[in-house]
Amino acid sequence: MDAPAAALLPARDEAPTTTSGATTGGPRRRGAIRATGGAGPTLRSLGTLLARPLVAALVLLVCYLGAAALNNPRGFLGTDTGAKVATLQVMQSRHSFVPDAGYWAAADDPTGSLHPLYDTRHVGSHYVAVTTLPMILLARPLWALGGDRLALLLPMLGAVAVAAAARALAKRLGSRSPATVFWVIGLGSPVFLYALDLWEHTLGLACMAWAIVLLHDTWSKHASWRAAIGAGVLFGLGATMRTEALLYGGVATAVTVLAIVVSDRSLRRGVPVGLGALAGIVPVLVANDRLERAVLGGSLRSTRAAGTVGAAGSEVATRLGEALRTTIGLNYASLGVEALAGGCLAVALITAAVMLASGRGRPRHQAELLGAVAVLLAVRIHSGLSFVSGFVPALPITAFGVVLAWRDPRRRILAAIALLALPGVWLLQYTGGAGPQWGGRYVLCTGFLLAVVGVVATEALPRWSRVCALALCFAVTFAGVRYLEIRSNQGGRASDTIAAMHDDVVISRFAHLFREAGSTYTPERPWLTALSDRDLVRAAAIARAHGAATVAVVGEPGRRAPLAGYRFTGRRALPFFSETLVVDSYRRST
Repeated sequence: MDAPAAALLPARDEAPTTTSGATTGGPRRRGAIRATGGAGPTLRSLGTLLARPLVAALVLLVCYLGAAALNNPRGFLGTDTGAKVATLQVMQSRHSFVPDAGYWAAADDPTGSLHPLYDTRHVGSHYVAVTTLPMILLARPLWALGGDRLALLLPMLGAVAVAAAARALAKRLGSRSPATVFWVIGLGSPVFLYALDLWEHTLGLACMAWAIVLLHDTWSKHASWRAAIGAGVLFGLGATMRTEALLYGGVATAVTVLAIVVSDRSLRRGVPVGLGALAGIVPVLVANDRLERAVLGGSLRSTRAAGTVGAAGSEVATRLGEALRTTIGLNYASLGVEALAGGCLAVALITAAVMLASGRGRPRHQAELLGAVAVLLAVRIHSGLSFVSGFVPALPITAFGVVLAWRDPRRRILAAIALLALPGVWLLQYTGGAGPQWGGRYVLCTGFLLAVVGVVATEALPRWSRVCALALCFAVTFAGVRYLEIRSNQGGRASDTIAAMHDDVVISRFAHLFREAGSTYTPERPWLTALSDRDLVRAAAIARAHGAATVAVVGEPGRRAPLAGYRFTGRRALPFFSETLVVDSYRRST
């Protein structure tokens, strides 16, 4: 027992006295001492309980379930989710495990180029609107038992696994509080948002994160080359859901092997690690390809990966702009404003981190820099809740990770993986959707690694600065969770609006209109997506072939194209999310 504690015991056992020796209010004061003295141990006990991995995982899962309950199940974070929901509904209605979305106009458009769920591919004899088979097959039985709400357990469990990997890495980095890293990643990062949407991002990121944990162990000599095989298997599993997992796997393996060779000055351990990772990843990719061919009659993931590589380097200006958006973007309409606002935010964060790490500058100036970041984020949020597309503003602690990683070789390896993978992702990522995403969905692994390094590294900084940096992460993430709630409810209303259109055929000139309305999709709904005027001519021909008396074309204000065989009868407004689209009505010419 320490001296301060021993000194307090007599005061609890003896009745308090006044200076004259008379006792006054003994029982009341003893109760007061117990009440105030018990608050500290109670909070410490709660903290100790939440630090237990299993308890923390269950509490985090409950947080996800509570947040998801506020969202409309018919609205989504991204249009890819709408396609998944539509596919699962069709699979459930057909009692099938084949992810075939069906197509009412298959006889007239066998390739599915006008399929209402844009970017649907004709694979074998099926119309496939999803990009990954494992996610759908895992979600199928959950959907059968509890619909969309139960299927959300998949991304939620993936998010819990990501947070657990963050805790594991924090321990390996020598963190004094790995539990803090767990909660920051679980509730203060983009992982929180992706846990609430039926997307494969959290599952793919969990595979990559744990693979990097295993590779880190091979470098630190806590594991043999066998761990590298496990890492390869995990990167392979991640690649079945997220194509960028292949890139992160290659970079992580190369960095780890190089670090081992440099530290050992020998190839004895490095070569087996590299070969082990390769031996782990290849069988998984082959098995996934065989699974796709068995279920669909054709390859899905390998075709998508090949298309990604084939498009690499194209549209250089577009790729540079999207690289900027997914790094520092705040989702402003103008790329110039995006660069200015995001650049100021990033410079303020990095400058504050440098000053705090070096001890230069007064605390007031350091606080002003962090305050400037808070103001920039507040201005963006105040102007209207929306996506925050850059991983730096969505997770500000990553800037501290970039600055503070280089003082410790354990952190240095993680930061090197995170940063060296970025150019490859920018070169290979799909273009056209950098704005409407949260925290750069293709670079989630980079944000994750830099955030883990940043949270651990800030343990050495003044407490107030660490609290401020982490508060920024939670604030922007909670704003995102609130935005997802708003967006999902808007999406539910938009789906109802689209489904209420009773024209014989409905044609969309917008690529993702019917994907947003995926919750109301059925293979029998006479919907078509025609982006070009040539596609519109083909869509009109399909409508005529099916004897459609009325046709509705959803398009942009001020633009109306003639519809062969139909006469224009009027125009009406169509509320859709925060915008108003126009619907041109046509009737069959006699």
